[in-house]
Amino acid sequence: MLVRFWMTKDPVTVGPRTGAAEALGLMQERKFRRLPVVDEGRLVGIVTDANLTSALQYYAGRFDKARQKRDFSGIQVQNIMTPSPFTARPDTPVAEVARLMQDRKIGGVPIVDKGKVVGIITESDIFHALLSVLGFGLPGMPLTFLLPHDPDALHEVMRILKARGLGLHALATVHDYSPSQSMVMAHVEGKDVNGFLDDLRARKIEILSVEREGA
Repeated sequence: MLVRFWMTKDPVTVGPRTGAAEALGLMQERKFRRLPVVDEGRLVGIVTDANLTSALQYYAGRFDKARQKRDFSGIQVQNIMTPSPFTARPDTPVAEVARLMQDRKIGGVPIVDKGKVVGIITESDIFHALLSVLGFGLPGMPLTFLLPHDPDALHEVMRILKARGLGLHALATVHDYSPSQSMVMAHVEGKDVNGFLDDLRARKIEILSVEREGA
């Protein structure tokens, strides 16, 4: 699963000499939380609403209103931005970017291809990808069960699904759930779901959760 399929393409950018107040107004108007900073086509930084709000609060807390307005209006994005931010390429795996964001405690990563900013991927984009992988919002029934670390075990589950005439909208596994078992999350649809569950129980497969439609 690659970044190119989940990133926001051709993101709005600002220049390093854009006024801080203008950048903050753009974020508030477009409901963005961060903007790549581009100078002559090259990524030079990233600025967040937190950066801009902190700068505004600094002036609000230290100076009278006349000086607040004068000084903050003179601040440029380059004075506040994070320079040389972490980046990724369109063919970077989403999981790799998610780990980077988690480790570095950042909420978004500009996507650069051949020196040009072509996208940005944020926490919201990664949540969207996760929900899509898990089949959230699709018809049918999500369920979670445990399988031993044995490829034949999953093959058997697929065989049962086919025999029961069920559709499979999504399938994900957590391989390191335990030393001996994987946690499997499946989203199935069909008339004989109860029969499928009975088949799993008959094979001593532990079912952790079943989310019935309308529940």
